[in-house]
Amino acid sequence: MLQQSPDWTRLPTDILVLIFSHLPFHSRYHASLVCTSWSHCFQSSQLWSRFTFWFYVPSHGAFVTGAKKYGHHMKHVYIEVDQRDAVNRTNACTVIRCLGELPERRLKTLKVTFIGTNPYFYAGGEFIDALMVLFGPVKDHCRMLHQLTDVDLSGLTVAYDDKLFDTLSENHKHIEKFDIQNRVLVCRVTPSCILRFVRQCTKLRDLRVFNYSLCEEVLLALTEGNRQPLEHFSVKCRRDEKYIKEIDDSAWNALSTHLPNLRVTLIFDHTCPFNKISDAMKPSIPVSELYLETFTYICDEVRQAATLYKDTLEKLVLQTPMSRTSSELNASLIILARDCKQLKSLHIYCVLNEETVNKILELCPYLKEHKTYTLKTS
Repeated sequence: MLQQSPDWTRLPTDILVLIFSHLPFHSRYHASLVCTSWSHCFQSSQLWSRFTFWFYVPSHGAFVTGAKKYGHHMKHVYIEVDQRDAVNRTNACTVIRCLGELPERRLKTLKVTFIGTNPYFYAGGEFIDALMVLFGPVKDHCRMLHQLTDVDLSGLTVAYDDKLFDTLSENHKHIEKFDIQNRVLVCRVTPSCILRFVRQCTKLRDLRVFNYSLCEEVLLALTEGNRQPLEHFSVKCRRDEKYIKEIDDSAWNALSTHLPNLRVTLIFDHTCPFNKISDAMKPSIPVSELYLETFTYICDEVRQAATLYKDTLEKLVLQTPMSRTSSELNASLIILARDCKQLKSLHIYCVLNEETVNKILELCPYLKEHKTYTLKTS
Protein backbone atom coordinates (compact mmCIF):
# COMPACT_ATOMS: atom_id res chain seq x y z
CA MET A 1 0.00 0.00 0.00
CA LEU A 2 1.31 3.40 -0.93
CA GLN A 3 1.89 5.67 2.04
CA GLN A 4 -0.32 8.75 1.86
CA SER A 5 1.67 11.97 1.65
CA PRO A 6 0.97 14.55 4.38
CA ASP A 7 -1.45 17.37 3.66
CA TRP A 8 0.68 20.45 4.30
CA THR A 9 -2.36 22.70 3.95
CA ARG A 10 -3.88 21.31 7.15
CA LEU A 11 -1.05 21.96 9.58
CA PRO A 12 -2.18 23.37 12.98
CA THR A 13 -2.04 27.15 13.17
CA ASP A 14 0.53 27.24 15.97
CA ILE A 15 2.87 25.04 13.90
CA LEU A 16 2.41 27.27 10.86
CA VAL A 17 3.12 30.37 12.94
CA LEU A 18 6.34 28.79 14.21
CA ILE A 19 7.46 27.96 10.65
CA PHE A 20 6.47 31.35 9.24
CA SER A 21 8.25 33.17 12.09
CA HIS A 22 11.61 31.97 10.74
CA LEU A 23 10.94 33.38 7.27
CA PRO A 24 11.87 36.89 6.11
CA PHE A 25 9.02 39.17 5.09
CA HIS A 26 9.06 38.46 1.35
CA SER A 27 9.25 34.68 1.92
CA ARG A 28 6.30 34.86 4.31
CA TYR A 29 4.29 36.61 1.63
CA HIS A 30 5.10 34.03 -1.06
CA ALA A 31 4.30 31.18 1.34
CA SER A 32 0.93 32.76 2.15
CA LEU A 33 -0.11 32.29 -1.50
CA VAL A 34 0.03 28.49 -1.23
CA CYS A 35 -3.44 27.96 0.25
CA THR A 36 -6.19 29.54 2.32
CA SER A 37 -4.94 28.27 5.69
CA TRP A 38 -1.44 29.61 5.02
CA SER A 39 -2.93 32.93 3.99
CA HIS A 40 -4.86 33.09 7.28
CA CYS A 41 -1.63 32.37 9.15
CA PHE A 42 0.07 35.26 7.34
CA GLN A 43 -2.62 37.61 8.66
CA SER A 44 -2.62 36.32 12.24
CA SER A 45 -1.60 38.67 15.05
CA GLN A 46 0.38 35.86 16.69
CA LEU A 47 2.77 35.70 13.72
CA TRP A 48 3.56 39.41 13.79
CA SER A 49 3.84 39.91 17.54
CA ARG A 50 7.63 39.40 17.34
CA PHE A 51 9.51 40.66 14.29
CA THR A 52 13.08 41.47 13.22
CA PHE A 53 13.70 44.15 10.61
CA TRP A 54 16.92 43.87 8.58
CA PHE A 55 18.28 46.80 6.66
CA TYR A 56 21.50 45.54 5.12
CA VAL A 57 20.88 46.54 1.49
CA PRO A 58 18.49 49.02 -0.19
CA SER A 59 16.12 46.23 -1.30
CA HIS A 60 15.30 45.58 2.36
CA GLY A 61 13.19 48.72 2.15
CA ALA A 62 10.29 46.32 1.54
CA PHE A 63 10.22 45.85 5.31
CA VAL A 64 8.78 49.35 5.61
CA THR A 65 5.57 48.09 4.00
CA GLY A 66 5.38 45.33 6.59
CA ALA A 67 5.67 47.85 9.43
CA LYS A 68 2.85 49.97 8.03
CA LYS A 69 0.54 47.01 7.40
CA TYR A 70 1.26 44.76 10.37
CA GLY A 71 2.91 47.08 12.89
CA HIS A 72 -0.28 47.24 14.98
CA HIS A 73 0.28 43.54 15.82
CA MET A 74 3.95 43.95 16.79
CA LYS A 75 4.88 43.71 20.47
CA HIS A 76 8.58 42.88 20.27
CA VAL A 77 10.62 44.58 17.54
CA TYR A 78 14.31 44.17 16.73
CA ILE A 79 15.96 46.35 14.10
CA GLU A 80 19.39 45.64 12.58
CA VAL A 81 20.95 48.31 10.35
CA ASP A 82 24.09 48.53 8.26
CA GLN A 83 24.44 52.24 8.89
CA ARG A 84 27.12 52.84 6.27
CA ASP A 85 24.42 53.22 3.59
CA ALA A 86 22.14 56.26 3.90
CA VAL A 87 19.25 54.29 2.35
CA ASN A 88 19.43 51.70 5.13
CA ARG A 89 19.42 54.42 7.78
CA THR A 90 16.44 56.14 6.17
CA ASN A 91 14.47 52.89 5.99
CA ALA A 92 15.20 52.05 9.63
CA CYS A 93 14.17 55.51 10.81
CA THR A 94 10.99 55.28 8.72
CA VAL A 95 10.06 52.05 10.51
CA ILE A 96 10.74 53.58 13.94
CA ARG A 97 8.56 56.60 13.11
CA CYS A 98 5.87 54.35 11.66
CA LEU A 99 5.72 52.31 14.88
CA GLY A 100 5.19 55.52 16.80
CA GLU A 101 2.38 56.80 14.56
CA LEU A 102 0.24 53.68 14.14
CA PRO A 103 -3.49 53.94 14.95
CA GLU A 104 -2.99 51.11 17.46
CA ARG A 105 0.25 50.48 19.35
CA ARG A 106 1.11 47.25 21.15
CA LEU A 107 4.89 47.67 21.17
CA LYS A 108 6.58 46.49 24.38
CA THR A 109 10.15 45.68 23.36
CA LEU A 110 12.49 47.70 21.16
CA LYS A 111 16.08 46.86 20.29
CA VAL A 112 18.03 48.74 17.62
CA THR A 113 21.50 47.59 16.54
CA PHE A 114 24.08 48.92 14.10
CA ILE A 115 26.05 46.14 12.40
CA GLY A 116 28.46 48.27 10.34
CA THR A 117 30.76 51.22 10.95
CA ASN A 118 29.58 54.79 11.19
CA PRO A 119 30.30 57.12 8.27
CA TYR A 120 32.84 59.83 9.06
CA PHE A 121 31.45 62.58 11.32
CA TYR A 122 28.14 60.72 11.67
CA ALA A 123 26.27 61.81 14.81
CA GLY A 124 23.06 59.82 14.35
CA GLY A 125 20.67 62.74 14.65
CA GLU A 126 18.12 61.09 12.36
CA PHE A 127 17.78 58.16 14.76
CA ILE A 128 17.38 60.49 17.73
CA ASP A 129 14.58 62.31 15.88
CA ALA A 130 12.86 59.02 14.98
CA LEU A 131 13.11 57.72 18.54
CA MET A 132 11.66 60.99 19.83
CA VAL A 133 8.55 60.24 17.77
CA LEU A 134 8.31 56.69 19.14
CA PHE A 135 9.04 57.71 22.75
CA GLY A 136 6.89 60.83 22.63
CA PRO A 137 3.26 61.39 23.64
CA VAL A 138 0.56 59.49 21.80
CA LYS A 139 -0.95 61.29 18.83
CA ASP A 140 -4.67 62.11 18.89
CA HIS A 141 -5.51 59.40 16.36
CA CYS A 142 -3.46 56.72 18.17
CA ARG A 143 -4.59 54.23 20.80
CA MET A 144 -1.74 52.87 22.94
CA LEU A 145 -2.66 49.39 24.16
CA HIS A 146 0.80 48.75 25.65
CA GLN A 147 3.61 51.00 26.79
CA LEU A 148 7.24 50.17 26.16
CA THR A 149 8.70 47.95 28.88
CA ASP A 150 12.06 46.90 27.40
CA VAL A 151 14.32 49.37 25.56
CA ASP A 152 17.79 48.28 24.43
CA LEU A 153 19.81 50.95 22.62
CA SER A 154 23.23 49.52 23.47
CA GLY A 155 23.86 48.62 19.84
CA LEU A 156 23.07 52.05 18.44
CA THR A 157 26.29 54.03 18.03
CA VAL A 158 24.91 57.54 18.42
CA ALA A 159 25.27 60.15 21.16
CA TYR A 160 22.22 60.24 23.42
CA ASP A 161 21.11 63.26 25.41
CA ASP A 162 18.84 64.00 28.35
CA LYS A 163 15.93 65.12 26.20
CA LEU A 164 15.54 61.71 24.56
CA PHE A 165 15.33 59.76 27.81
CA ASP A 166 13.25 62.39 29.60
CA THR A 167 10.73 61.94 26.79
CA LEU A 168 10.86 58.16 27.23
CA SER A 169 10.35 58.20 30.99
CA GLU A 170 7.55 60.76 30.83
CA ASN A 171 5.49 58.70 28.38
CA HIS A 172 6.46 55.12 29.21
CA LYS A 173 6.48 54.79 32.98
CA HIS A 174 6.29 50.98 32.91
CA ILE A 175 9.86 50.49 31.65
CA GLU A 176 11.34 47.35 33.22
CA LYS A 177 14.59 46.93 31.26
CA PHE A 178 16.71 49.84 30.03
CA ASP A 179 20.14 49.55 28.37
CA ILE A 180 22.07 52.51 26.92
CA GLN A 181 25.63 51.15 27.22
CA ASN A 182 26.65 51.80 23.63
CA ARG A 183 30.09 52.31 22.04
CA VAL A 184 30.04 56.10 21.70
CA LEU A 185 33.18 57.48 23.33
CA VAL A 186 31.49 60.38 25.11
CA CYS A 187 28.38 60.03 27.27
CA ARG A 188 26.13 63.11 27.42
CA VAL A 189 23.40 61.65 29.63
CA THR A 190 23.62 63.44 32.97
CA PRO A 191 22.98 62.02 36.46
CA SER A 192 19.98 64.35 36.82
CA CYS A 193 18.39 62.71 33.76
CA ILE A 194 18.89 59.19 35.14
CA LEU A 195 17.55 60.37 38.51
CA ARG A 196 14.37 61.61 36.84
CA PHE A 197 14.18 58.36 34.86
CA VAL A 198 14.48 56.20 37.98
CA ARG A 199 11.84 58.20 39.84
CA GLN A 200 9.42 58.07 36.91
CA CYS A 201 9.93 54.39 36.06
CA THR A 202 9.23 52.60 39.31
CA LYS A 203 9.00 49.15 37.72
CA LEU A 204 12.65 49.00 36.67
CA ARG A 205 14.13 45.53 37.11
CA ASP A 206 17.23 45.81 34.91
CA LEU A 207 19.18 49.06 34.49
CA ARG A 208 22.36 49.38 32.38
CA VAL A 209 24.06 52.77 32.23
CA PHE A 210 27.46 54.44 32.34
CA ASN A 211 29.03 55.41 35.64
CA TYR A 212 29.24 58.95 34.25
CA SER A 213 25.43 59.10 34.40
CA LEU A 214 25.21 58.06 38.06
CA CYS A 215 25.35 59.88 41.37
CA GLU A 216 24.57 59.05 44.98
CA GLU A 217 21.03 60.41 44.58
CA VAL A 218 20.31 57.86 41.83
CA LEU A 219 21.36 54.95 44.04
CA LEU A 220 19.29 56.25 46.94
CA ALA A 221 16.28 56.77 44.65
CA LEU A 222 16.42 53.05 43.86
CA THR A 223 15.80 52.35 47.56
CA GLU A 224 12.64 54.45 47.77
CA GLY A 225 9.33 52.77 48.58
CA ASN A 226 6.49 52.03 46.16
CA ARG A 227 8.78 50.63 43.47
CA GLN A 228 9.67 47.20 42.15
CA PRO A 229 12.98 45.88 43.52
CA LEU A 230 15.83 46.33 41.05
CA GLU A 231 17.23 42.90 40.15
CA HIS A 232 20.19 43.73 37.91
CA PHE A 233 22.30 46.89 37.74
CA SER A 234 25.06 47.19 35.13
CA VAL A 235 27.59 50.02 35.44
CA LYS A 236 30.21 50.67 32.76
CA CYS A 237 33.28 52.80 33.48
CA ARG A 238 35.10 54.53 30.61
CA ARG A 239 37.33 57.49 29.81
CA ASP A 240 34.96 60.03 31.37
CA GLU A 241 35.69 58.61 34.85
CA LYS A 242 38.33 61.31 35.22
CA TYR A 243 35.67 64.01 34.97
CA ILE A 244 33.18 62.77 37.56
CA LYS A 245 32.83 62.80 41.31
CA GLU A 246 33.39 59.43 42.93
CA ILE A 247 30.24 57.87 44.42
CA ASP A 248 30.61 57.30 48.14
CA ASP A 249 30.59 53.69 49.31
CA SER A 250 27.81 54.51 51.79
CA ALA A 251 25.36 54.98 48.90
CA TRP A 252 26.22 51.54 47.53
CA ASN A 253 25.90 50.12 51.03
CA ALA A 254 22.42 51.61 51.38
CA LEU A 255 21.40 50.14 48.01
CA SER A 256 22.77 46.66 48.65
CA THR A 257 21.25 46.59 52.13
CA HIS A 258 17.84 47.57 50.78
CA LEU A 259 18.12 45.11 47.87
CA PRO A 260 19.88 41.99 49.21
CA ASN A 261 19.22 40.05 45.99
CA LEU A 262 20.63 42.73 43.68
CA ARG A 263 23.15 41.54 41.08
CA VAL A 264 25.64 44.13 39.81
CA THR A 265 27.69 43.94 36.64
CA LEU A 266 30.79 46.15 36.74
CA ILE A 267 32.53 46.86 33.43
CA PHE A 268 35.85 48.60 32.75
CA ASP A 269 36.84 49.07 29.12
CA HIS A 270 40.18 50.00 27.57
CA THR A 271 39.48 53.75 27.75
CA CYS A 272 38.98 53.83 31.52
CA PRO A 273 41.86 55.58 33.34
CA PHE A 274 43.88 52.85 35.02
CA ASN A 275 44.14 54.69 38.34
CA LYS A 276 40.33 54.88 38.58
CA ILE A 277 39.67 51.14 38.44
CA SER A 278 40.52 50.18 42.01
CA ASP A 279 38.71 53.28 43.31
CA ALA A 280 35.50 52.29 41.49
CA MET A 281 35.59 48.74 42.90
CA LYS A 282 33.74 49.57 46.12
CA PRO A 283 33.49 46.98 48.90
CA SER A 284 29.71 47.44 49.24
CA ILE A 285 28.91 46.73 45.58
CA PRO A 286 27.43 43.20 45.24
CA VAL A 287 29.33 42.43 42.03
CA SER A 288 28.20 39.23 40.33
CA GLU A 289 29.89 39.90 36.97
CA LEU A 290 33.17 41.77 36.50
CA TYR A 291 34.62 42.76 33.14
CA LEU A 292 38.23 43.96 33.26
CA GLU A 293 38.60 44.60 29.53
CA THR A 294 41.36 47.14 30.01
CA PHE A 295 44.29 45.57 28.10
CA THR A 296 46.53 46.66 30.98
CA TYR A 297 48.58 44.95 33.68
CA ILE A 298 45.89 44.29 36.21
CA CYS A 299 47.03 41.71 38.78
CA ASP A 300 46.26 43.87 41.81
CA GLU A 301 42.68 44.42 40.64
CA VAL A 302 42.15 40.66 40.25
CA ARG A 303 43.31 40.17 43.84
CA GLN A 304 41.09 43.06 44.93
CA ALA A 305 38.10 41.38 43.28
CA ALA A 306 38.94 38.10 45.03
CA THR A 307 38.89 39.92 48.35
CA LEU A 308 35.91 42.25 47.91
CA TYR A 309 33.56 40.03 45.91
CA LYS A 310 34.39 36.54 47.11
CA ASP A 311 30.79 35.93 48.20
CA THR A 312 29.06 37.32 45.09
CA LEU A 313 31.32 37.02 42.03
CA GLU A 314 29.94 34.58 39.44
CA LYS A 315 31.67 35.72 36.26
CA LEU A 316 35.01 37.33 35.41
CA VAL A 317 36.15 38.46 31.97
CA LEU A 318 39.75 39.65 31.71
CA GLN A 319 41.61 41.07 28.72
CA THR A 320 45.25 41.89 29.34
CA PRO A 321 48.56 41.84 27.44
CA MET A 322 50.11 39.80 30.24
CA SER A 323 51.20 36.26 29.45
CA ARG A 324 52.30 33.00 31.02
CA THR A 325 55.54 34.72 32.04
CA SER A 326 53.58 36.79 34.55
CA SER A 327 53.75 34.85 37.78
CA GLU A 328 51.71 37.61 39.46
CA LEU A 329 48.74 37.12 37.13
CA ASN A 330 48.84 33.34 37.41
CA ALA A 331 48.95 33.55 41.19
CA SER A 332 46.16 36.15 41.32
CA LEU A 333 43.84 33.99 39.24
CA ILE A 334 44.45 30.96 41.45
CA ILE A 335 43.61 33.06 44.51
CA LEU A 336 40.41 34.24 42.83
CA ALA A 337 39.42 30.68 41.87
CA ARG A 338 40.10 29.52 45.41
CA ASP A 339 38.24 32.29 47.25
CA CYS A 340 35.26 33.05 44.97
CA LYS A 341 33.00 30.10 45.77
CA GLN A 342 30.17 31.32 43.50
CA LEU A 343 32.34 31.52 40.36
CA LYS A 344 30.52 29.95 37.41
CA SER A 345 32.17 31.60 34.39
CA LEU A 346 35.78 32.62 33.77
CA HIS A 347 37.17 34.02 30.53
CA ILE A 348 40.83 35.07 30.46
CA TYR A 349 42.05 36.37 27.11
CA CYS A 350 45.77 35.82 27.44
CA VAL A 351 48.06 32.79 27.62
CA LEU A 352 48.46 31.17 31.06
CA ASN A 353 50.69 28.47 32.49
CA GLU A 354 49.29 24.99 32.05
CA GLU A 355 49.71 24.40 35.79
CA THR A 356 47.61 27.48 36.49
CA VAL A 357 44.80 26.34 34.21
CA ASN A 358 44.75 22.88 35.76
CA LYS A 359 44.69 24.35 39.27
CA ILE A 360 41.82 26.72 38.42
CA LEU A 361 39.74 23.86 36.99
CA GLU A 362 40.53 21.76 40.05
CA LEU A 363 39.36 24.55 42.36
CA CYS A 364 36.29 25.31 40.24
CA PRO A 365 34.95 22.01 38.86
CA TYR A 366 31.75 23.80 37.78
CA LEU A 367 33.71 25.57 35.01
CA LYS A 368 34.96 22.32 33.52
CA GLU A 369 31.65 20.51 33.93
CA HIS A 370 29.62 23.22 32.17
CA LYS A 371 32.41 24.41 29.83
CA THR A 372 31.95 28.02 30.90
CA TYR A 373 35.58 29.08 30.71
CA THR A 374 38.22 30.41 28.34
CA LEU A 375 41.70 29.52 29.57
CA LYS A 376 44.47 29.30 26.99
CA THR A 377 47.86 27.67 27.42
CA SER A 378 49.21 28.28 23.90
